[in-house]
Amino acid sequence: MRSATAAAVAALTAALALVALASPPAQAHDQLVASSPADGAHLDAAPTEIRLSFSGEPLELGTKAMVTTAQDPARDLALGTSVDGRDVVTEVADLPDGHYDVRWRVISSDGHPISGLIPFSVGDAGQRPATAGTTAPEVGADGPDESGASGTPSASDASPAVQAPGDGAPLRTVAVAVAGAGAAVLAVWLIGRVRRRAR
Repeated sequence: MRSATAAAVAALTAALALVALASPPAQAHDQLVASSPADGAHLDAAPTEIRLSFSGEPLELGTKAMVTTAQDPARDLALGTSVDGRDVVTEVADLPDGHYDVRWRVISSDGHPISGLIPFSVGDAGQRPATAGTTAPEVGADGPDESGASGTPSASDASPAVQAPGDGAPLRTVAVAVAGAGAAVLAVWLIGRVRRRAR
């Protein structure tokens, strides 16, 4: 009887270990680790690109950065945004002296959107102007741009997560369910067998 009980405990422990191994690890959102220009930087010459570096590799879909002036936050001066490994690169036209804001929205490698703002200034910028009463657009908000195009992803649609390709989450979920059911069935069968032998 003791050997049967020990075998039952060992089998149940192995089943529970399988469930633990099949469970997907928790993923943290990517973090902005560096930027060029840096937050609050004053540059002697205008940059030709804005580079944001993250702790993970952002997804191309839904990732965007806007470069706006402090005087007119509704006008986007960015020429285009691309993803280069862990960097998000935004090209800009010749920027005259003044104060600027980089408004970015990135789809993290775990599929969740993150966003932020980086102010910087160029040349003889003077004092940063007040922007009271001026509402800055959300990065990627739907609406026509200067060319009349529209339909870019909206930052307000940040609730649903975009599933990263190849993350295998559905397969892990199925594995956890199957392993859990198997452990329960095995435990019931082994307990019944031990009781029958005890009689």
